[in-house]
Amino acid sequence: MQLYSSFLFSLLWSLALILSGLSPTSWSGAFELLWPSLLLVSAGSILLAGYKNIIALRLAAALCVIGWLQEMPVIPNHRWLHLCVALAVLIGGRSAKSAPDLFASINGTLRWLIVIVYFFAALAKMNFDYFDPSISCPSFFGSQTLDLYGLKGALTSEVSQLISLWSLVMEILLPLLLLWPRTRQIGVWLGVLFHISLSLHYVKYFANFSSIMFVLLASWMSEDRCKIVYTKLTTRCLALTRVSISAVCAIILLSSLEIISPVEYALIRHVIFLVYAVRLAVLTFGNYDHLACTRRVGAPIAFILLIELLNGFSPYLGLKTRSALSMYSNLRIEPEYSNHFFMPPSFDPFGYFGDTVDIIETADPGLKRRIQSESPKLSYLTFCAYVSCQDDLCNRKANGSQIVYKRGSELHTRIIGGDDIPKDCPSWIARKLVFIGPLGPGSERSCTW
Repeated sequence: MQLYSSFLFSLLWSLALILSGLSPTSWSGAFELLWPSLLLVSAGSILLAGYKNIIALRLAAALCVIGWLQEMPVIPNHRWLHLCVALAVLIGGRSAKSAPDLFASINGTLRWLIVIVYFFAALAKMNFDYFDPSISCPSFFGSQTLDLYGLKGALTSEVSQLISLWSLVMEILLPLLLLWPRTRQIGVWLGVLFHISLSLHYVKYFANFSSIMFVLLASWMSEDRCKIVYTKLTTRCLALTRVSISAVCAIILLSSLEIISPVEYALIRHVIFLVYAVRLAVLTFGNYDHLACTRRVGAPIAFILLIELLNGFSPYLGLKTRSALSMYSNLRIEPEYSNHFFMPPSFDPFGYFGDTVDIIETADPGLKRRIQSESPKLSYLTFCAYVSCQDDLCNRKANGSQIVYKRGSELHTRIIGGDDIPKDCPSWIARKLVFIGPLGPGSERSCTW
């Protein structure tokens, strides 16, 4: 029986839900925008309080799915992984009578999920612009991270390319280490260190992605190793865990009351994550051959893997370009262009990529920054999602202002936030399911998930 493995899974997933729920930079905004994140924090807190209880697991999974449905189409990669874990709990563990039984039924799914994630992350990074120091996302985030820690100055071209290469090599190497039984423990430990290093940009807050990857990495550990990690997390670190959870509640309250600034909130949030992540790295370190996991990878739940495979392949199939495991890769792949090393231009099965608009004039500062730094070209579906406030471009403060755009040869003017949207917009369900980023020359500069 995988007793300690199941307890560790529940414990780590509860912490990942809470850390993902902390993603908003401020809790003083509109409740309708914040409640999905609050739902995640609530789900994680419920599971943390009863991580040995199968009912708590199922309740957390259900809340996770509800929040995911609400936030579509703006679903970051870490939320996709939470969805897959939640579906595994609800589907794979539907006949389980206890938490260990449930974990045994989903362990293979968790393991194959991380292989899929690393595969698509590495595939997306195999493009020419990812290694261009002037626009690569590693260079952009690396320079910002140095500035955050008081180390001024842009990265040199050589360092930028080295960081890009290091990330790609790690995403190729880690699944190989995990799949080979004799190197799994090394793979888990290196994976934890890798994701800690990715999360050093505390304002951008990549800790939400790293924390769910810790859950998937831990699924590769042996029962004996899980017992060691679980025991030390729940004994020596119990008081620290309680303090951290109290701090989570406190910073949400203080942020909602605007007592602390967004920067202070981000710093405290980062410290909470680092305390947890560094401790996990220490506990997963060790060359214990007798604790190696030689168990087979296990059979996955086919439906869940199919969802994530479709999500990963979607940019190459022309289904969407964002929220698709492309991992800030500078990937630009459209029906008429591809910057990938070997993947050809994508298809356009629904015609969403061919129907575009060019933004000529806007008073929305967020949209203005995007078209100036990336590209003024949007798919018409994205434009319709924007004016109907269905995506992350939406800025309710811009309501009432005028936007001028060109579609084909015709110039149009529209008031943002009006009661209706253009009658020829794609359907609500299309805008809910399809998430397309900027298109055309310059869109490869976009550092979006």
